[in-house]
Amino acid sequence: MKGVLGTWLKPANLLLVFLAMVLVAGAWTWRLGDPQFLTAVRNFTFDTYQRIKPREPLGQPIRIIDIDEDAIARYGQWPWPRARIAEMVDRLRNLGAAVVVFDMVFSEPDPSKPESLLSRLGQLDASERADAERVLATLPDGDRELAEAISLTPVVTGFFNQPLSRAGLPADKSGEAIIGNAPLDEILPAITSSVRNLPAIEEAAAGNGSITLSEQTDDLIRKVPMFLRGGDRNYPALSIEAIRVALGERGYVLKTTAAGTEISAGANAMVSFRIGQLEVPVTEDGSFL
Repeated sequence: MKGVLGTWLKPANLLLVFLAMVLVAGAWTWRLGDPQFLTAVRNFTFDTYQRIKPREPLGQPIRIIDIDEDAIARYGQWPWPRARIAEMVDRLRNLGAAVVVFDMVFSEPDPSKPESLLSRLGQLDASERADAERVLATLPDGDRELAEAISLTPVVTGFFNQPLSRAGLPADKSGEAIIGNAPLDEILPAITSSVRNLPAIEEAAAGNGSITLSEQTDDLIRKVPMFLRGGDRNYPALSIEAIRVALGERGYVLKTTAAGTEISAGANAMVSFRIGQLEVPVTEDGSFL
């Protein structure tokens, strides 16, 4: 034992130990800094895995209604009148859709509604204005019709994070329970204001979810935040709100590393969330890969 210890205490060996410690410390510091080169290597590795063995399609009964060139040729230039969108919602409800999800935001009044058209007519004298109001009163109020159609249908509307917006935080339609006491305001991406739907449309919807994406270093989307933290609320993503409404669930169960069954090693992080019997693992900031 003494001989072994004496060997390690030789200056040359001590120098090797010191250099190894410096190398480990430098590598750890470099990793914590997460330089762009390391991010690029990590993304390349992740993308390679996806190409080698992509996820198998689940075959879920999901249909995407795409506003393509044929639809524009048939119904006219986009945006269409809200009354036409309301007809689509009614049609989908009658066809038995479990949930209808909009990945667009109706944040402005319908340009074709009577009030909007009247404001674009310019200066009118009293008689002309009265005639115009009488004619326009016969036109449908698209925003009202869309809100009514949504109220009769399991619809999920969307919003996205926009700090410069004056619209404030969106409506939160879901309940939640949290397992663990990790501070979610330090874990989840923040939302301070939003571009959201008109109040009547937002209020009529059964669900409301975020269509905000994570910042990426390139044009590929590798992860999507499942929850955003705004004020004292946790706002779900549009995708999981669609699942919640389709399953008829009232809310989510969020699990963090501070839960009794999780080993945190002192780090605060999300672990998973649950919708009914469906449990979904997430990254430390609550994103889905």
